[in-house]
Amino acid sequence: MPERTRGPNMYDVAKLAEVSHQTVSRVINNHPNTRPETKARVLDAMAQLGYRPNQAARSLASCCYLSPIAIRRLAKIIATT
Repeated sequence: MPERTRGPNMYDVAKLAEVSHQTVSRVINNHPNTRPETKARVLDAMAQLGYRPNQAARSLASCCYLSPIAIRRLAKIIATT
C-alpha cells in the first residue's frame, strides 16, 4: 500500500507566514482585527502550500452536539480521506 502524505495544515501556513496558528485561523474566518499586511502574508503562504481548510474538522468544531453515532461516522470519513 503506498504511503500517504498529509496536506499542509494551519501550523505549516503559520510557519511559512511567520505568524501564529491563531492568526491563520483569524484570516480563514475573516476576523476584522487582522492587519492587511498580515492577511496578505497568510493568504500568500496558503496559496504557496496549496492549503485548503479541512471541512470535516470545521464541522466538528462548529457543532454544538454530535451523537456518538455521528462521531463514529465522521471518524470513518476522516480516516478514508
